[in-house]
Amino acid sequence: MDNSGSSTSGGNSGPPPPNPVLSAYENFVQTTPFVTRFVLSAWAVTYLTSWTLISPSMILSCIPYYTIYRLQVYRIVTSPLVSTSIISLVFCYVGFIDCGKKLEHGLGSAAFGLLLLILTVLTNVSYLAISLLLFGSAAPSTGTTDTTAGMEPDAWMLLLSVIALQCSSAPPDDVRYIF
Repeated sequence: MDNSGSSTSGGNSGPPPPNPVLSAYENFVQTTPFVTRFVLSAWAVTYLTSWTLISPSMILSCIPYYTIYRLQVYRIVTSPLVSTSIISLVFCYVGFIDCGKKLEHGLGSAAFGLLLLILTVLTNVSYLAISLLLFGSAAPSTGTTDTTAGMEPDAWMLLLSVIALQCSSAPPDDVRYIF
């Protein structure tokens, strides 16, 4: 009778194999800089939240009526963090992860975060100004008072701004593919 206390069969007493999901997450955290990781995580969280009764699009998007008339100015900063469709989430991840890593490694996390903030504010203020101009020119003729109609900027705004910035700083003979 064996009194060694081993209850495993076959004598294999090595550690269990590592969890592949945990290993992939740890690799993602180690290779992705902070600001890029924050933006990607925010897109994933808002997409998952959109499955519930809480609509992140209605809470965070830059809707002119709420931003201007209700003075919810936080929407100017939070709107690019919204991703409510799987197509947007996939394309934004694929397009932003490479650009975000390169720009954040080149500029540093603080400068890259400031760059994203400036691009977000400029784009949303431009969007609000154009929305008000178009609403002002269309409201008297249509008699409508609904300023929430139309598409509000979301994750695509941030992705396209970063790609445009990266393309403008590239050498003239450099080819930039979308993915």
